[in-house]
Amino acid sequence: RDLHSFPTRRSSDLPPAIAQAVSFGLAVLGDKSERPAFPRWLGFYNFWVAFCFLPACILVYFKHGPFAWNGLLSFWLAATVFGTYFIIMGVMFIRAAKVVEGDVATAPAEELVAA
Repeated sequence: RDLHSFPTRRSSDLPPAIAQAVSFGLAVLGDKSERPAFPRWLGFYNFWVAFCFLPACILVYFKHGPFAWNGLLSFWLAATVFGTYFIIMGVMFIRAAKVVEGDVATAPAEELVAA
């Protein structure tokens, strides 16, 4: 019964979220362009977010304490980190869209056609 409860389904959603944060962090840090769309600290922040999601992956094995489904590490840390991640990434994507839009507006027409 415990393995088919809400926490199990919630914890099974975390590996893709962790993979997304790690892959985005790698993409940000791997951007060697002259004017990168995202600052380097955002790549490291994504690694930190992925690390903070890890305790929630083991919540199905605990019924009480900080690793339980309502515990400090499994729920509250993951929820707080996700909330800040959602806000920070939203702001950074809006800023990146403005940077890319500015680059497109100032680029010669030949470069835009070639891209």
